[in-house]
Amino acid sequence: MLSHPFQFSFAGLSYEESRDVELVEFLLASAEKVGYQQYERATKLLDLCDKLSSDTGNPVERVVFYFSEALREKIDRETGRATQKGLGNNKQPFDMEKEMAIGGETSLVCHTKLPFSQIVQFAGIQAIVEKVAEAKKIHVIDLEIRKGFNGQL
Repeated sequence: MLSHPFQFSFAGLSYEESRDVELVEFLLASAEKVGYQQYERATKLLDLCDKLSSDTGNPVERVVFYFSEALREKIDRETGRATQKGLGNNKQPFDMEKEMAIGGETSLVCHTKLPFSQIVQFAGIQAIVEKVAEAKKIHVIDLEIRKGFNGQL
């Protein structure tokens, strides 16, 4: 377990919350090791992340799972071990019409009948565009949330 300077401030957390904090600490430590090109140490920490995270777990576990996957991809690229598979290359091209239809007719009708939802989406997209306009590099994590609501009205 990593030692944390605020270790005692986590005393009131449940076991699951403490485990999530520890998992994030492993991920951040591995990211730091990648930044310093200490790939063997980073890989060992990522192995711990893999044991404790899942693409179907709680939100913290899912974020750690996908970040861990991306860090492994970065290590592979920087050490020359990159494969043809690559992150995202094994998926089909994005089809907007197909993705819009996945939510079903109900959510499509709701979206067209309630202009407020369109305004909210536009404002959200605009805020993101403004924040990354000057960026040289951005990272996008797709947690497959799809629409942002569960489809129940």
